[in-house]
Amino acid sequence: MDKALPLARPVREEVFVAEQKVPLELEWDEWDERSDHAVAHDASGRAIGTARLLPDGRIGRMRSFAKWRRRGWALR
Repeated sequence: MDKALPLARPVREEVFVAEQKVPLELEWDEWDERSDHAVAHDASGRAIGTARLLPDGRIGRMRSFAKWRRRGWALR
């Protein structure tokens, strides 16, 4: 398993499941085990955002915690 996937889980569950009301059984799919995952961290090392790169090169499940949105951190 990708080492970043466990770090991505809390972000995805808060954003997609709790905030956007995606059913948990739909959030975690067969692509998670086959994808590469990226996690952004704050200065303290806490995960604040995530994305996955599917085997065909598409990017998906990209999102950050609400308090980190529109702050420009992804552009640096």
